Parts: sequence; C-alpha cells; structure tokens
Amino acid sequence: MTTSNRAAGNVRRCLVTTSHRDFWNTEGPLLLLGQWCANGRDAAQLAGRDVHIAAPYGFALEQRDADHAAVRALEERLFPDLCRMLNAAHGVSHTERYWQILTGQWFRTALSVLFNRVRTLQACLEAHGPACTLDPGSAAFVLARPASNEALWAYSDPRWDGHCCLRILKLIAPQLAFEERPAAPERAAPAPAAIPGPGTKKKLLVSAWRVLQQVAQRFARSTDAFIINSYLPRDHEVRLQLRLGQFPQLWKSPAIRFDQRVDRARRQQYAAQWASSNNDTVEQVARALLFEIIPVCYLEGYQHLVSSAARLPWPDSPKFIFTSNNFGTDELFKAWAAERVQRGVRYIVGQHGNNYGTHRYVNPSVEEATSDAFVTWGWKGKLSQHTPGFNLKVPAGTELRADPQGGVLLVQVWAGHRIVTWDSSEQFLHYLADQFAFVKGLAQPAKALLKVRLHHDWARLDWNEPERWKQFDPLLRLDPGFEGIQDQIRKSRLVIHSYDSTGLLETLALDIPTLAFWQNGLAHLRDEVQDDFQALVDAGIVHLSPASAAATVNAICDDVAGWWREPARREAVRKFCSKYSRLSADPARDLAALLNRAAAAELNNH
Repeated sequence: MTTSNRAAGNVRRCLVTTSHRDFWNTEGPLLLLGQWCANGRDAAQLAGRDVHIAAPYGFALEQRDADHAAVRALEERLFPDLCRMLNAAHGVSHTERYWQILTGQWFRTALSVLFNRVRTLQACLEAHGPACTLDPGSAAFVLARPASNEALWAYSDPRWDGHCCLRILKLIAPQLAFEERPAAPERAAPAPAAIPGPGTKKKLLVSAWRVLQQVAQRFARSTDAFIINSYLPRDHEVRLQLRLGQFPQLWKSPAIRFDQRVDRARRQQYAAQWASSNNDTVEQVARALLFEIIPVCYLEGYQHLVSSAARLPWPDSPKFIFTSNNFGTDELFKAWAAERVQRGVRYIVGQHGNNYGTHRYVNPSVEEATSDAFVTWGWKGKLSQHTPGFNLKVPAGTELRADPQGGVLLVQVWAGHRIVTWDSSEQFLHYLADQFAFVKGLAQPAKALLKVRLHHDWARLDWNEPERWKQFDPLLRLDPGFEGIQDQIRKSRLVIHSYDSTGLLETLALDIPTLAFWQNGLAHLRDEVQDDFQALVDAGIVHLSPASAAATVNAICDDVAGWWREPARREAVRKFCSKYSRLSADPARDLAALLNRAAAAELNNH
C-alpha cells in the first residue's frame, strides 16, 4: 500500500471510506480515505491489490486551531436556529440554555464529526480525483440513532460511517460515479472479547443497595438537594448528604428506550427549511444532514423522554442539582435537569476528569458553560462559574500505595471515537508506534518488569490492540483492562501514563511514583497552562519522546522510590497538584460548603 499527498500515477481508483465490506470493491485499484479503512484486513488480504491511502487530514497545529475555531463559529451560528426549530416542532418555548443542557453535547460532537468528514473527503477528492465509490443501498440506511450515547458510538462504526460519507459525497461530489451494489447479508458478528461479569459478592452488594435505595426514598423531600454521580466515594457521598441536612439518597438514572419510528419525511422537511445559500460547504452539509442524524430522543421520542422524566421519583423542587457525570449522555437526567433549571433551580457541575482548564480544544466545555457553578479540582479559569475545589475521586488518605519491589505498569489509551476535526486514526497509529519505540528502548531488567495495561474500550472498536501488541512482541505481559486498575498499581513500583490522563492527576496526587510521555509535546495544551506542565518536564516526570521516557526508566528502575523522593521532584508534584489535583482531608465537609455557597449565589447570566 502507498500513502502520499498525490495519487500514485494517473490510476482511476474506487474510493473506499470505511472498513465495512459493503463499501469495498473486490476488483480494481482502490483509494482508501484513511488508515481506518484497512482495519480487519491483514497484509495477506491486501497482497496483490493496487491500494493507495489518502494522506491524513488536519494534523498541523495551525490547522487544528483554525478548524476548532471554525467549528465553534459554526455552532454559534446554527445552534439558535436548531433551538427555534425544536421549539416549533414540539410546540414549546424553551430557552437556548434548556436545549444546550439537553442537546448541546450531541450537537457540538456532531458538528465536529461532519466537519472532519467533509474536509477529509474534500482533500481526498482534490488530491486524487477518484473515479467512483460503491453505494450499498444508502437510501434505505437510517443514520439517526435512538439517543446521544448510541450516536457517539455510531460515529466510529464502520457501516454508519460509510453511509454518512456517502450522503456527504452525494452533496459535494455529484460528478462521482456511485456504483450501486446490494449490501451483502449481514454476517454473524465476531464474538466480542470476554469481559468478566460482576462476581457473586458484587451482585449481592448491588441487590442490597437496591433495597436500601427503596427504603431511603421514603425519607426523600421534594426540596432536598439532588446529587447524582458526585464522583465522591460512596461513603463520602453519604456523609455529604448528611452534612446537607438530608437523608442520604444515592440516585440512579433508570434505563429508557426510544423505539419510535424515524420519520424521514418529517426530517427532510426540517432540513429543507434549514437550507441556506451560504457558500461554505461544511455549513451546507451540516444544514442538510443534522436533522437526518439527530437522535430520536430529541425529535420523534421527545414526548416520551419528557413524560418519562416527569415521572422520576426525584425531588420536584430541589435546593440545587449536582453531578460530575450525567451531563453527557444521560437523556433522562438532562431532560429533568433542564426543565428545573428553567424554573430557577441552581445547576452545579463537578469536574469529570482531566483536560478541563488545560486542553486546547476543551475551552469551555458544554457542561462548564451551562452550569451556574463548575467545581474544579483546584484551578480557577476565566468563566464566572469556575469554583476551585478538589479532586472528588480520591480523598486525602486514600489507601493506594505502590510496591517498591513491584513491576512497571504502562497504561494505554484506546483509539477513541472519531469525533475530532483531524484524523484521529492516523494519530492513534503514531501513538502505537511511540509505545513500541518506548518498549524497544527498555533495557532487559526494566523490560522484564513491564506490564502493558490496555484501555478496556479497545474491545468495542476494530483496532484489535492485543493482536498488534502480540505481533510486536509476543512475550510481553498484557492486561486487557477489564478489571480495576488499583490492584495493578499496588503491584507496581512505577506507573507510566502514555497519554495526558485523569490517571496522571490521580497517581501524582496520591504520591505514587509516576512517569508520562506524550505525542506532540505540549501542543495539545492551552498556551497559558504550558508552563505548569513544563515544570513536570523539567522534573523528569513528563517526557516528550518515548526514547527519553525509556532512558529514565532504565536509569531509575532499581531505585524508583529514591528517585521519587528527591526534594526538587516532590516540590514540582506538590505545586502542580495544588492547582490541578488538590486533595481534601474531609471531602464531605468541603464539598458541602462549596455547594451551599454556589446554591446561595446569584444565578449566572445564560
């Protein structure tokens, strides 16, 4: 296979946009839109084929910055229109804030996905001029998914992505030959990786917990503060609610299904109403397709969503609402919370993990912008909502310690959803190359201690990381990531984070010997925070190349604890954590005080 910015010769190729077999021509030269198209096919399957892979889109920092700004500007133009159309569709008059709480996460992600697909296809068409592409019955394929969580996973699903790219190609490249082929009968899906289920002890605890919840609900009051997934450990959450003067409730959002039929004619009418003469191709595609891909729960299933939220046994007029998690894809929570926010209930959100306040393209997140107060893990940003707090996940005194005689744990990230403006699949291949380079750089004593821990979500995509690692080095010890990481940390003398992660904030705060190495230096960080991370680079904790990280592991492997105790390094960790991963000795007391102050403050102007 070849990869370049120019097509190999003047060969007229068939464009392949996905790894799904329905979109692959069995004969003739092929042009793959990206590396992801080859997933599931080994070199033997491609041997003898004339296959060219288009160059990846959007990698340069300047391009990422420009594309990020373009997507946010497009969001600002289109979201008010979407709100007006949804209000008209459902006969309601909700505020933009209501719709942003309910649909904002999906809308921002969907715009980024469409932007990436349009720009990637445009670059490929311009550079290579493919002759045709296959159309396995795209007219019958429904792009809309029941809810935002299913939509998020669809964006990385090969079949969904193939049909989405077909819709876009028919809008931006009508001159392309679309060769209609019947879709092949669906094969039985390959057996998923065996993910261990909960053990007997956990099942008993869950059952007992449900009984306790049913009893506790009898003591709930309509004006109690509503707290769901605070991120505090459960015993601390119980103490938090006692501090707030209410009987502890550990609420859980029930499952909900959206089986309503997708009304394609109605969606097409909305798309036609939303059409614009704007000559920006991405905006034209977004206006044409957003009502085709909007989840069922926001259109055909909206009344079911609202009525289900109204029947929840949660406080009707809570003192405030607090969550560190449910703002993302929990449709019931979002519908319930958005309605109460419109009534004037304070909406407080806790930091979910890393990237908040630091990542170049999470600035601000939807949950930061829509909240009345956003409790950080220590930092203070530019929004009035930013309320410095502490790391909610790990109270001071958490019993998690490294073993000075243990192994070396290398923590991996997964390929992730294809939801950014650049080619994240190419980025992941670069990431894997760095991982292999790191392992190659280890001397034998360090390598003998190494265990590679995969991210558990690898099993949901088609990258097959275990096989890639096995091909690289069949003797390496692999942890598939299905069990909690704490036990692995307890067996390790050193934890190495191969990406900028929540785990890095946690192990640093818990004084566990830690290293990290990343791609692209500090380029993913906001300019104003890079000095904070540079201090970790200067302390030898964060490394900007796999070679540097491997050399450090080789040098300290025999005495990691001594290296970690060096005063300058400890001071660098202390200073960094005081801003990004502060710990609390009494989380219930401190969070109760923060929440009460936020609840008593004036509502922010939204």
